[in-house]
Amino acid sequence: MQTPIADIIDRYTILKLKRERIGALTAEQILRQKPLLEKEFALYSRAINDFGRKGIKVEKEWIAKLYKINAKSWNMESDIRQNMDRVSSLSKKEIEKVVRRAIVLRESNKKRVALKNEIAEKHKGLTTKVIEMPLSEVIERYIIVKLKRERAGDLTPYQILREKPLLKKQLALYSQAIEEFRQKGIKVEDKWILGLYKIAAKSWDMETDIIQGKEKLLGLEEVGRRAMVLRGFNKERISLKNKIAQKSKSGWKEVKILNK
Repeated sequence: MQTPIADIIDRYTILKLKRERIGALTAEQILRQKPLLEKEFALYSRAINDFGRKGIKVEKEWIAKLYKINAKSWNMESDIRQNMDRVSSLSKKEIEKVVRRAIVLRESNKKRVALKNEIAEKHKGLTTKVIEMPLSEVIERYIIVKLKRERAGDLTPYQILREKPLLKKQLALYSQAIEEFRQKGIKVEDKWILGLYKIAAKSWDMETDIIQGKEKLLGLEEVGRRAMVLRGFNKERISLKNKIAQKSKSGWKEVKILNK
């Protein structure tokens, strides 16, 4: 399954940020992770150039906007993660700071999704042969669509209007893509799918009220606690996706870099 242009541009800007901020890693991490990061960045750069060779213009404005949104989200995410190990000892003021960061992060993500949808709408179905979507990403997308179908009542009005009519089609698409990996002789473990489903379901249950902006109903302390617990779930998610990438030899390992 090939990767859509909106996802390629988004991933390119994230990799660009990681290259710029790799100094936040330890010397050992840089030695281990930098070659992988450079290889992946070169691949996504090549994919963007491939569109250009086909006469498809990749707007510099799209790259600049997604870069700016992802940089802002990165900063907020780093601030939240730095408090994860001391969640039980945070003062009320520190918790309120975490909540403010979580709200900014939520709004940034809305802008990111809206911009990716705009790009996807302009170049509907456009992909490049340079990048095949890795198995871990296909499984995760399959799971997210599955959860959206099961819990349609939790979706925002925008998601219900835009996404709900497409969910059945998307689920079939990702299910077929998983089967194609199997047909290529790549072993797809059922426990990988179940593991990512459980993590995604836990995150969904905890995140729904935050996404819908119910800070006043939950209280600042609960929103702050959820924000940090969700980062723990995300760590599990990345770890399992990296395991899938390693076992299936499909895709790239995720390099997590936080601000110093």
